[in-house]
Amino acid sequence: MIITPLGYILIPMGFFVFFSYPSYLLGLLVFFSPFQAASVINFKNLNFGLQPGYFFAILWIIHEIINILRRKKFTIVKEQKTIIMLLINFFVVSTASIIMPLFLSDKNITVHNPKGYDVLLSFSKTNITQLLYLLTNLTVTILIVLGLRNLSEVKKLIKTLLYSCFFALVYGIYQLVCYLLKLPFPYWLFNNNIGYSQGFSQTVENIKRISSIATEPSMYAFFLLMMIPIILSVITSKNNVISKKMANILLYLTIAEIILTTSSTGYIGLLFFVSIYTIYNFLHSIRGGRKYQQNLYYIIRTVGIITGLSIIYIFVFGLANVINAFTSLTVDKFNTLSGQERLQGFLNGLNLFINYPVLGVGYGSNRTYDLITTILSNTGILGFISFSMIIIIAIKILMKYIKVARNDEKFIMIGLLFSLLNAIFAFTISIPDLIFLYFWIILGFIFTIPKVVEVSNENSNKRFDS
Repeated sequence: MIITPLGYILIPMGFFVFFSYPSYLLGLLVFFSPFQAASVINFKNLNFGLQPGYFFAILWIIHEIINILRRKKFTIVKEQKTIIMLLINFFVVSTASIIMPLFLSDKNITVHNPKGYDVLLSFSKTNITQLLYLLTNLTVTILIVLGLRNLSEVKKLIKTLLYSCFFALVYGIYQLVCYLLKLPFPYWLFNNNIGYSQGFSQTVENIKRISSIATEPSMYAFFLLMMIPIILSVITSKNNVISKKMANILLYLTIAEIILTTSSTGYIGLLFFVSIYTIYNFLHSIRGGRKYQQNLYYIIRTVGIITGLSIIYIFVFGLANVINAFTSLTVDKFNTLSGQERLQGFLNGLNLFINYPVLGVGYGSNRTYDLITTILSNTGILGFISFSMIIIIAIKILMKYIKVARNDEKFIMIGLLFSLLNAIFAFTISIPDLIFLYFWIILGFIFTIPKVVEVSNENSNKRFDS
């Protein structure tokens, strides 16, 4: 066990906050949730690093369990009871699925494990660690649903996540500067998790790929894709989550660093977002939605920002290098060994599902290159339906309450809706994991909406009655 330099700072801070100011634990959890490449403690014998987000998650969960034992009262509405049952059901199915490696260990089944190796299927510590990740994430989501009481609390945590995003963006710029000026990059600070292959040194066609606080550029692009709709929702609404000036800075930097990741996930995901966001606002604008008409201006401006930053990108790195890099990361990816591996992983995942359709081969046993075939191969149709129901209910909640919410609430919900849609799209094309703590936190925000809106309406009625 080795405590990292970051651990020497955050571990004492965590315990101090736990005993002295426990109300700040959730904020720290939210802020550090994107720091996937970092670790506070590395366990060499287990090849495992404890991310700072998960460290604060454990402390917060313990604190909330203590509160529950002290009979702390939670208020939930009917819809949230259904949500909690669906989250628990997904965990139960995933847990049940890990018995499959025990029954199938003598079948000589080849799987591609989360560490990236082709191995014969057997029950291993990976099944347990992946299940513990899932348990932690689901618990965080459920406790957010139980604990958040009003819109101001949700806004405060969204603000915290936006500041975390700003930190990641600044650190991403620093990473680029280190490369251009040939300065040593302090990977030991935020890119020190031994449980992952760190991609902070990746280049393509003499172009630096930015990964910031994520393990690799595509994972960083995934985080930014989830953040950009929330940033736009702050700009287009009257909410004072953060200042408009700060939100515009975030927008420019987020788009710039999605480009700098040189990630096909980032590029295709950004195109997907701009397309569906434009269609959504256009359809609502022709129905007379004045605010949606104004949003079209922001979309045009966003496209202008993308175009302008792309031109600067080409000017800095050279047109030939950019074209070669883009070709390498898109067209060539499907024709080279990387593309063949992706296709083979997809087909193997489907084959495992077809052979073991009910519970798959066990949660955490097989990892393809997309979430759909990963879930199908690991947990079968039961796990896939369980997870799909969580996503469907989240979208239904957002669509329902966007229609009835006031403008200041509406556009925050629209931001959360497109953040979720971006995540689903990325999961479908190239992101195979459910270990992103910020994804489950954003789901928690979404599932808090029924209670938040009800409390907001009750307060409005009280003000009206008085």
